[in-house]
Amino acid sequence: MRFIALLLAPLVVLVIMIGAPATSMAAELPVNLGTASTYTLLAGSTITSTGPTAINGDVGVHPGTVFTPGEPPAVVNGEIHLGDAVAAQAKADLVTAYNDAAGRTPVVTVPTELGGTTRIPGVYDSAAGDFQITGTLTIDAQGDPDAVFIFKTASTLITAVNSNVHLINGAQASRVYWQVGSSATLGVNSHFEGIILAMASITANTGSTVKGQLLARDGAVTVDSVTGTNPLLQANYGVSVAPVTYAKFGKPMTAVTYNLTVTNTGNVSDTFNATKAGMAWPTSVPAIVGPLAAGASSNVTVTATIPAGTPDGTTDTVLVTFTSAGDPTKSATSTLTTTANENLLAFYFAEGTTRANFQEYLCLGNSGAVPASAQVTYMFTDGSTQDANYSVPANSRSTMDVNSVVGAEKDLSISILTTSPNLIAERPMYFNYNGQWTGGSDALGAVAPDMNWYFAEGNTLPEFDQYVTVLNPGNDAADLTFHYMVEGQGEEAVPGTVGAHSRATFRTKDQIGNGKHVSLYLESTQGVVAERPMYFNYLGLAQNNWTGGHDVVGANAPNTDWYFAEGTTRKNAVDGAFEEWLCMQNPGITPLTVEATYQLAVGQGNPINKSYTVPAQERLTVSVNQEIGQDKDCSVFLQSTSDFIAERPMYFSYHAFAWTGGHDVLGTNGSATDWFFAEGTTRANFEEWLCLQNPGNTDALTTITYFPAGGPVITKQWTVKANTRLTVSASSDVGADQDISALVSSDQPIIVERPMYFDFNGWTGGHDVVGFVPTP
Repeated sequence: MRFIALLLAPLVVLVIMIGAPATSMAAELPVNLGTASTYTLLAGSTITSTGPTAINGDVGVHPGTVFTPGEPPAVVNGEIHLGDAVAAQAKADLVTAYNDAAGRTPVVTVPTELGGTTRIPGVYDSAAGDFQITGTLTIDAQGDPDAVFIFKTASTLITAVNSNVHLINGAQASRVYWQVGSSATLGVNSHFEGIILAMASITANTGSTVKGQLLARDGAVTVDSVTGTNPLLQANYGVSVAPVTYAKFGKPMTAVTYNLTVTNTGNVSDTFNATKAGMAWPTSVPAIVGPLAAGASSNVTVTATIPAGTPDGTTDTVLVTFTSAGDPTKSATSTLTTTANENLLAFYFAEGTTRANFQEYLCLGNSGAVPASAQVTYMFTDGSTQDANYSVPANSRSTMDVNSVVGAEKDLSISILTTSPNLIAERPMYFNYNGQWTGGSDALGAVAPDMNWYFAEGNTLPEFDQYVTVLNPGNDAADLTFHYMVEGQGEEAVPGTVGAHSRATFRTKDQIGNGKHVSLYLESTQGVVAERPMYFNYLGLAQNNWTGGHDVVGANAPNTDWYFAEGTTRKNAVDGAFEEWLCMQNPGITPLTVEATYQLAVGQGNPINKSYTVPAQERLTVSVNQEIGQDKDCSVFLQSTSDFIAERPMYFSYHAFAWTGGHDVLGTNGSATDWFFAEGTTRANFEEWLCLQNPGNTDALTTITYFPAGGPVITKQWTVKANTRLTVSASSDVGADQDISALVSSDQPIIVERPMYFDFNGWTGGHDVVGFVPTP
């Protein structure tokens, strides 16, 4: 079935010449194309397209059978006939039309070069046997819409780069015929009108536009990034771009990316040329958008780079215009304004998915007295992006349902920029992994891309499935090296790559095989962000079968000090069962010694000290349950004279609910007086806790400020005894059914974590994060 009807009618011309001057041309009848009149491209051997090409009209080959649509594939707004009976009839009609045009009696013999001349209706023959068009050929119908023009050449037709065939005063492209004895070639970025009837081949070079037909009797038709429209189509061209105005901010020496949507508002396929104007800063735009079918849209990326040293508040505006190739009078413009800001706060999340059985959220907390804005970019695996802007009320929090924002079945990463020093971002996720392992995970965003990422925990045992997700927010692809440090074995190196403005996922079992306890040092050729999600059916110390998952953002460097506020070895009828582990990674080339201090809750005893040796370029795993005994709440301080990495995974069957799962955190390298959390809730089937570790010798007076999503701020005070830890129930502090962010402030340096346990619509588990330390 034809996509757009071609309007054909018998053409009958009655011309009565009375008293015409002796020098005038007798009026010509049009050349009858028969069934070939519906074709934009018709060839004897093959048709080949390269680059973004839009063909409005039919495409046919006979006796050949090959049409190569190229990459990206040519958009054909019509029927395609390859070697069939329909193409055979069109080919026969083309032969008849060619012979008709060739047999017309010449009236005027003209020079080879037609450029710079004006031609009126009639038949023209080349004195030298070929035609060239350099510059503009004007075809003037002199007010007669039925005027016919026939140009005949025994050899070739060649048009120059940027040449133009211009029709005026009623001239119609459907009544301009070019009978070519051998081959025709249309120049780069040229505009051609009329019907080419060539004995041999026809080539339309890059960026040329054709309002007409390219009909080759015996040879091939080759087009490169061409927009071709059959003149008998009632073609209407149009374009729109959204948004029309767009403003973003960024740091000097960074690239700010704008995501635009270009839509073909015409009724035929078209391509669109992108141009830019008015900018002072380096700005990249695509050369060509499309081809786009009628009504179709394309996402377009425009990147503005803020120069080094640009003062805060400086703006730069660029006008990006998209112009129809089919009708250059139709265009649409987007105005993009970029503002430089050196003091932006950023958060990045490499992991994220909206696949079936995954639910992702983005939580934004604002501890400030004024609203805070967040400039959010969702980045997908194919390199496409989606922008959003959110405003978080003062002393409050906001939650975005990422599945609803970006749609289903997307693997994605997120970047967040804000001018507010009081904004923080977390990304909780809930899942039923492979329909078998339910749970959830949460992460605090990384504040910057980096070339180095470390993870102390990891394994490829049968009951675990580990991944590494990598976000590349930059403009170039990043080459990766995964340095896996295998317990009892040493290092295994694996290469990888992630494209620009994209994320990639790497399954550890596919990289290094099964049955290994590992740590990881991920090295990149440019700044990236890395997370390590893991899913499991945890067996542990007692063949537990606790299903769940956990996730951490990596550390950028080893350190000599690592603190963990949370930890417990409880196992009883009321609390359920917990199994806690410490994973220590030694990236160095010599063994190192780690001194561990287990700080217990008040009334559970004095701190317990242990010492461990971690082999070079390996990892060590320690069971905290076996080190300190059952039913203890503990914080941990790990210290060495050499740099290392430490994580603390925990697995559990929580309380009498028997919510099974696990959570994990990388330790923090020091204490602070302020800790901020974006996520938190006291809804039914959620239990939130705050774990406060005081490693010092002085009692700490702490103030916990809760910021509900709607409602007044709630403030509570607690004292954390020296060299102990304290656990606070958020439900007890704020009551039920509150979505909250929290700021924990102390008169002494402390460490704070926030574990949560849940039954999320039947998916049980838990997650935990170390708080964010706001910039002073």
